Amino acid sequence: MVTPNSEEHEENQSPDATAEHPEAADANSEQAEPEIVRLHAVVYGVVQGVGFRANTQRAASQAGITGWVRNQWDGTVEVVAEGPRVILERFEQFLHQGPRAAHVERVELSYEAATGEFSRFSVRY
Repeated sequence: MVTPNSEEHEENQSPDATAEHPEAADANSEQAEPEIVRLHAVVYGVVQGVGFRANTQRAASQAGITGWVRNQWDGTVEVVAEGPRVILERFEQFLHQGPRAAHVERVELSYEAATGEFSRFSVRY
């Protein structure tokens, strides 16, 4: 016969609570160590001469992201950024919108392993 008290006692006797609930282990590990990755983006549209690089640098620096932004000869803007994946995914939203004067047509994105080579976010010329 199982009573409410005996069920509670059995749960407390479990040697590894995460074995019964593996999602709990995943949540704890994500909170402890965020995944640091590299985002490579190429932004197309009216994105040069509209303050895109300066605004990108400001947004990245405020978010604690490292890397760089630069204009390309073909009229695009290239961005390489490193930081926690969840922060970079929010940063993507900025890249799709850009500053007020910009008109972003599309953004090509890829994620790679971070190298840790940057100490800040800068504008490259």
